[in-house]
Amino acid sequence: MRKGFRLWLPLLSLAVCLFNAFGYDDKNILLFLTSPVFWLLESRSFLGTWLDSFHVPLFLIYFLTLISWFLIGLLIDVILSVLFRRSPRRIHD
Repeated sequence: MRKGFRLWLPLLSLAVCLFNAFGYDDKNILLFLTSPVFWLLESRSFLGTWLDSFHVPLFLIYFLTLISWFLIGLLIDVILSVLFRRSPRRIHD
């Protein structure tokens, strides 16, 4: 079985989350740049001003980051499988 993006993207995000949890990313810059959850939390047009990123527990951000990268990887795998399943039209003589 071929391991696709649904495996590698969550593994990379797990590495970023562990890097942050062990304190090597003390300003959360790497987590902020690689987490779709942080992107949504910091987008004022998406969530409005009623939710602040300081009120969301960090373990919830870690969990949602892993889930979101799994879903993004799954979507990429599905798109690639559909694209590669279609064979080019062959012209028969």
